[in-house]
Amino acid sequence: MKPKTRVEVEAYYDQVKDLAAKDMRGVGERMPAGKQQAEPSAAQNQGPAKQKIPTGTLKKANNGDPYEWKGAQWVNLKTGRMATKQVASELGS
Repeated sequence: MKPKTRVEVEAYYDQVKDLAAKDMRGVGERMPAGKQQAEPSAAQNQGPAKQKIPTGTLKKANNGDPYEWKGAQWVNLKTGRMATKQVASELGS
């Protein structure tokens, strides 16, 4: 049975603390505070969200073709194909 309130947790703890092995260190002690890492992991290094490009934005690439932003990718209006990585980075995604 899983305790649902702090009172239930404390009652359960009071019942089992004497049964716990005597060599268990830290029973009843608070966990140490976390430390800030000097080098954050990739998940922690996620910066603010990129500026959103409104769907339907039209831009012309260096290759002369017009492109439309479809919300997740640039689409060439002449060919109907997705933009290459190079063109997408040029247009800004």
